[in-house]
Amino acid sequence: MKQNIPLVVPHINFPSNKHNFIANPNCSTIILSCLLKPLIDYKIKRVVVSTYQSASGAGIDELMIQMKEMVNMQDLTKTFWKNNILVIVLYIIQY
Repeated sequence: MKQNIPLVVPHINFPSNKHNFIANPNCSTIILSCLLKPLIDYKIKRVVVSTYQSASGAGIDELMIQMKEMVNMQDLTKTFWKNNILVIVLYIIQY
């Protein structure tokens, strides 16, 4: 991140002077910041947050293939993902 480009969170520190570029955190950080900002006076020391990315965002094609194979009681294709991810919740993904 460049020093002269502010990290901006909407509704919290939107700059009064306009820059050509604004760096902003990801969507979950923005929402969390907006929720926590009013609580600053309560001296919160720590917040633990977990976010989850949809597996379909990375391998929707293989998920569609696996769904068809499952309905037809066939072995599931595992090309993109090393393991079967159809109808399974993953807690660790290793590439």
